[in-house]
Amino acid sequence: ICAEAGISPGHLYHYFENKEAIVGGIAELGMDQSIASLVQIMDASDAAQSLVQAMLAIREGSEGANRVLMMEIMAETGRSPVVAKIVSEHIQRLRGLIANFLRNAQEHGQIDSGLDPDLSAFVLISVTNSGKAFIGMDPGLDQARCKVQLANLLTGFLKTKPEC
Repeated sequence: ICAEAGISPGHLYHYFENKEAIVGGIAELGMDQSIASLVQIMDASDAAQSLVQAMLAIREGSEGANRVLMMEIMAETGRSPVVAKIVSEHIQRLRGLIANFLRNAQEHGQIDSGLDPDLSAFVLISVTNSGKAFIGMDPGLDQARCKVQLANLLTGFLKTKPEC
């Protein structure tokens, strides 16, 4: 974090009381970005594709740094109950936002009406986060093609199914 921000650890702790406060700040920033993305795509004509693209979006130039930071935070959840609680609360809030988005899209016939929005939100977050975490671990993989495949998987999961 300090290297990315170009500051010393002492300077970082001028802004944050402890490690948990840093993780809380990161979670809040992530939540703010998630809310902004979901609000931006609420009225999209293709809700499934828009949601998948928003979930797979990564800030330009920060993909590797984000991946390492997120893996460090997830590892910290096993060591710190405080960090585990922050991450759990963040994921629950994100699941709620996505589930509400899915309900709205179902009402407009854009998402498979047979999906459970709450469970589907969990699946979407799980698959997206693990996919993004593992893309790039194998330098031989074509990351762009992996993202396309992941997007296809998620979009297919959400799309309305034709009636027989």
